[in-house]
Amino acid sequence: MTERERECLLWVAQGKDTTEIGAILSISDNTTKYHLKNVMHKLGCHNRVQAVVRAIQLGLIYP
Repeated sequence: MTERERECLLWVAQGKDTTEIGAILSISDNTTKYHLKNVMHKLGCHNRVQAVVRAIQLGLIYP
């Protein structure tokens, strides 16, 4: 997981949506979606919530 993917996922864990994450990280909505899609693929998850839970279980993020 890249640092940017981790950042995006941490913001998802805080309840932020795509537009809010993009504004916080100064990236576009499409770039935010790209990073989240990649991390979901890497973790074998079908949605953002599953990805957050899986990342916490694996110790990759700490909310």
